[in-house]
Amino acid sequence: MNPGESTWMDGVEKTGNTRIERLRTLEANFRSHGLDITFDLVDGAAHSGSLIMPAVERWLGGLIDTSD
Repeated sequence: MNPGESTWMDGVEKTGNTRIERLRTLEANFRSHGLDITFDLVDGAAHSGSLIMPAVERWLGGLIDTSD
């Protein structure tokens, strides 16, 4: 996102210099409002969605109740 682009939002530059910094700001904001969130940073994933699948599977697995 850069100023003048269609995806630009005024003020976003105040939340961090990089996408990860901005996501960490969002994480902190959610937590400050009492939301119980999960934030997993997957090193090396960049824009390759398939590389985050192990983290997604771990997260989803934690939601499944297997105590039948």
